[in-house]
Amino acid sequence: MRVINYQTAITESIEELSAIEKQQKQARLRDRVRFIRYLKEGRASSQPQAGEFIGLKRRSSQLLWQQYKQEGLCSLTSSGYKGSWAKLSSVQQARLLQRLDADDVTTQRQVIDWLKAEMGISYSQGGISALLARLKAKAKTGRPLNVRKDQMGEMAFKKLYPLEPSLSERYLFCGSNALRYPYPL
Repeated sequence: MRVINYQTAITESIEELSAIEKQQKQARLRDRVRFIRYLKEGRASSQPQAGEFIGLKRRSSQLLWQQYKQEGLCSLTSSGYKGSWAKLSSVQQARLLQRLDADDVTTQRQVIDWLKAEMGISYSQGGISALLARLKAKAKTGRPLNVRKDQMGEMAFKKLYPLEPSLSERYLFCGSNALRYPYPL
């Protein structure tokens, strides 16, 4: 088995490694730098031992060392996550919002079906829910109405009584007794 002198193999100083370790926000990236620092300090004499200190198995420790040797410390401090593009372009999102404003689409299932039919893009239930939340599109439903509502009675009431009586109409003074306006405000 070949013995590696990590103090000379690692080009960064212990102070540099400590500073870089403190700058890391993600624990996984911080542990990667700590792995290299443990080897540089001599706290760990082998890769598996340094990996054991931070909770890595033997093979993961070997892969981490190979990555450091091939690409340097910068590769250990970047997460590699680049994100992804949305399924809908901005033009398609605008069409979707216009469709939602038309008030003929009321459920997420209808939105999924419309996107599949019109644009050929399929979404899951969770995906469409997240999309509508990102677009800040909410279900726009009116207040529920009673099926036995008396529309003629409502119209007669609105014509008969003013919406906001004036202050003089609220109280009629007859001597010491004050008569309240007959209808609640």
